[in-house]
Amino acid sequence: MRDFRASVAISTLLLFAPFPTQAALLSLLGSSTLDLRVGRLGGEAGGRYVGSGPCPGYVFYKTLPPIQFSMNMAGVLVSTPMAGGFLEPAGIFTGTRTQTFPAIATSPDAPFFFCSGSLADLFHGVAAANLSNGSKSIAPGAAGGGHTEGVLRPGGGLGGPGALAGTFLINVLGLFNLEVPLSPVGSTGTTAQRVAGTLEVTVLGTGWTTASVQVTGVTTATTPTSNAALVNTVTFVGYDNRTAGHVGRVLLVSPFKVITNAAGNLPGVAMQTLVFVPEPASLVLLAAGTATLALLGSRRMRG
Repeated sequence: MRDFRASVAISTLLLFAPFPTQAALLSLLGSSTLDLRVGRLGGEAGGRYVGSGPCPGYVFYKTLPPIQFSMNMAGVLVSTPMAGGFLEPAGIFTGTRTQTFPAIATSPDAPFFFCSGSLADLFHGVAAANLSNGSKSIAPGAAGGGHTEGVLRPGGGLGGPGALAGTFLINVLGLFNLEVPLSPVGSTGTTAQRVAGTLEVTVLGTGWTTASVQVTGVTTATTPTSNAALVNTVTFVGYDNRTAGHVGRVLLVSPFKVITNAAGNLPGVAMQTLVFVPEPASLVLLAAGTATLALLGSRRMRG
């Protein structure tokens, strides 16, 4: 019995030895992702009533997936203070991705054609070029901050700053690209402007959060109801589904507003789905402690 109690004490010490009192190390898995959406925001599907006149009937849109980046490594260690925040290293999401919009399908039970002025016709594709994430210091009780003219983030939840780098390209009519700088995304209260000839693009950004954020004054989203009702405010919200040991999933959102002189005001959002598991050394120590208990218990029974 004395040996058994000693083994329990040793296993407990081994399990918690790698975790200092102020912080723990966790592994951020390579299955974590970063998604970028601008304009029709991906995932929007269903019908839009286009009224009477030259374009009567319903127009049906296929679901448009976001541009998604996976981590460029199988996993990385992150520091997690006891308060529940974490430090995300820079450069774990990088690359260039392109997404071409699928064709529009008209109603199968009505001989109507789609309107040439619909948004799905206007935008032929999107791309995220030379994207890279900056380092983040994420903590509970994140301070608010945004833009009164378009990005409203009151604060609260888990969050903090961490700017992106790169450019989001929106192909218009297959003729030219609107260049959307990504530097304000994840950077609280930041504004960036890009002018190319007669095209002007302004981006209003804010930090990352699991709390609710609104993008106001947009002119792109429509509801699948009669008369193509415009939605001028779009709301985004993340979550923190981790256990008390900070293991589990976190969804951080960083909404932004894209103001253009060619395609109206577009809502946008960057979304990070982060998957945390215990760091490998701790799992090895836990397995070793469990095996020690089993072995000593077996010997005790034979004795």
